[in-house]
Amino acid sequence: MTTDEGGWTVIQKREDGDVDFYRTWKDYKHGFGNASKNYWIHVGNDAVRALTRDQNQELRVYLKRYNGEQAYAKYTTFYIGDENNKYTITVSGYSGTASDSLAYHNGMRFSTYDQKNDNAVEGSCAIEYRGGWWYNWCHKSNLNGEYALSPVIGPKYPTWLYWKNTFEALQKTFTLCRSVDWIREEKTCRLNTRFPIKNVSPLMTEDSIIHVDRKNFPQHLVGDCLNYSCTEDAICIRGNCLPVLAEKIYKDCSEILKRNSSRKGQDGIYIIYADTRREVFCDMTTDGGGWTVIQKREDGDVDFFRTWKEYKHGFGNASKNYWIGNDAIHALTRDQNQELRVDLRRFNGEQAYAEYAIFYIGDENDKYYITVSGYSGTASDSLAYHSGMRFSTKDQDNDTSEDDENCAEVYRGAWWYGWCLRSNLNGQYSQSPVHGPQYPVWLYWKNSFEALKKTVMMIRHKN
Repeated sequence: MTTDEGGWTVIQKREDGDVDFYRTWKDYKHGFGNASKNYWIHVGNDAVRALTRDQNQELRVYLKRYNGEQAYAKYTTFYIGDENNKYTITVSGYSGTASDSLAYHNGMRFSTYDQKNDNAVEGSCAIEYRGGWWYNWCHKSNLNGEYALSPVIGPKYPTWLYWKNTFEALQKTFTLCRSVDWIREEKTCRLNTRFPIKNVSPLMTEDSIIHVDRKNFPQHLVGDCLNYSCTEDAICIRGNCLPVLAEKIYKDCSEILKRNSSRKGQDGIYIIYADTRREVFCDMTTDGGGWTVIQKREDGDVDFFRTWKEYKHGFGNASKNYWIGNDAIHALTRDQNQELRVDLRRFNGEQAYAEYAIFYIGDENDKYYITVSGYSGTASDSLAYHSGMRFSTKDQDNDTSEDDENCAEVYRGAWWYGWCLRSNLNGQYSQSPVHGPQYPVWLYWKNSFEALKKTVMMIRHKN
């Protein structure tokens, strides 16, 4: 009730990465998060529609960089359509200090990773840029993108391109709306925006940048630049002329280490291309390094009791708690030449591991069935029981139990359940070493369903 004489309704708010904004159409329709910190307004896009349907609202977007610098964008006209019209946005009349990164999205329909309504000829902008937004082809703002804990550069983060003419990840964003006649009507709302479109990743150093030409650049990233052409030192990517500097194309973490021996011991976030561009955590230390982490759990910040589509595409933050995505695991292992390592830690600090000489999964048509064998390690083998099983989630039951129960539903996870489990690493996280098969467990380590504190699954090419 303070900014610009107050009366603003906050419709979007992001202060840190505690809430995942890479959500489904239904999540954005109904809203999510906590209004005090990180959220998309309660009742979601339906609420934004209800607040703005009189077409008498103004919009304000507040932005803050990691260095503390702040700016805002204000629009005299703002409203969205109903669900039948895919929540089409109408926005115009810019003023402010952040430059206008929303006009490009005017007239666009809302998109999420499970409902593509953008104008991109190929691919889904929501999936590519990890958000829910009024994507065009694809964006100049992306306020609901993947939260970053530092000012990295990339179009998948919460960004506002024309403020600094870069896709720099923002620390804080608020989107608000208010009736033009708010003193009489007392209506308010707030919005979020996020962009990524810079070709050179902020995560890269000089040794990971190369000069490329059009014919050698990955074709799935090249698009039509519409009514303009790029200069000689630029390439057209998703409708944008970008410098002909590009990320090296690495298939997985083992290839990164093989080509850059200086990376040994440097664990962290790297970019790979497992069918599509992905951020992953690379373990460059354990047993020689080169491991691509496909699952990681350190605490209960991210809910792993998710849908089939969420496990298909992946979720979470690669630096802490995440699932890389079943499509990615299939892409990484389809040559059937990968080994798997599972690292486990109890709440008392005791650690163990299990390694498997053979690991791969099928594609979605085969329900991502798992093949795993060749155990060695200190944790005992709690995965052989699951070999040959199909993946199950709470909304897709593919287990082999003979009754009507869904193991994923009963044991609060998603896994290659048989009838039902000997391990359940995606189960419900516990803050203490309680006992029960619904928790992240590895039965044969201690012959007990004791909840584990930390689990990591990672794969590496054998050669």
